[in-house]
Amino acid sequence: MRGSGGLRDRVKGDQAYGRTLSAMKTKKLFVIAGETFPTKARVIERCRKILYRCHVGSAVTSIPDCEFLASLIERHPDAEDKIGCGILCFEVRRNRGGTRGFWIVRRDGSETDFSFGTCVSAPSHEQNVRDAFRTAIKPQIAEARQRGFANGFVIPCPITSQSITRKTCQVDHADPTFLELVDQFAASEGGYSAISIVSRDGDIGGLLDPAVEGRWQRFHAQCAKLRVVSKRANLSLLRKKPKAA
Repeated sequence: MRGSGGLRDRVKGDQAYGRTLSAMKTKKLFVIAGETFPTKARVIERCRKILYRCHVGSAVTSIPDCEFLASLIERHPDAEDKIGCGILCFEVRRNRGGTRGFWIVRRDGSETDFSFGTCVSAPSHEQNVRDAFRTAIKPQIAEARQRGFANGFVIPCPITSQSITRKTCQVDHADPTFLELVDQFAASEGGYSAISIVSRDGDIGGLLDPAVEGRWQRFHAQCAKLRVVSKRANLSLLRKKPKAA
């Protein structure tokens, strides 16, 4: 009986270990503005570093930090309302309870606060599918950047006239926006719930069905209007509330 009990314990231990390994393999990583975080806690740590690096009442001026916050706010469940007519800048202010918090100043002068904790809650299936859509068009984004600099190493931003290089530029979706494109394509496939994704090495890998991925890539290549702009233009002047369907 002792031997039998020991065997059962070992089997249970092996099963638990197997479940742990499986969970580790499928663990969701957070990818925000090209930065990868293994846990929600690491994302919050990144937010707090920005929050306490800036003086209360001042704007966030670091472009990498602005890029991070601009990508982060898109994960908020009320992102469209928070972004409104477009983001002019992010500021650090005192909240009612006396704690520091992030505020959005919009292009029209209106403003609102937002919780970074809310932005890093478990992502919805819709968010994961959008991430997979974005991953699938990375080659097209790279090609657009290459075409933009075909005639020189430094070019003027078409929005601000600022001189930009490959390192100081971003590829922007002119009208229609990226969100408008993915929403339209998802609707044509039966909605986000009808689209499956696959995890690769613990990260959002891509679309499960190669046929769906191919249709999306062709749709994007045909409908997207990509342009190379300055990071500052992409973070403020070009960020606008997506049009209502």
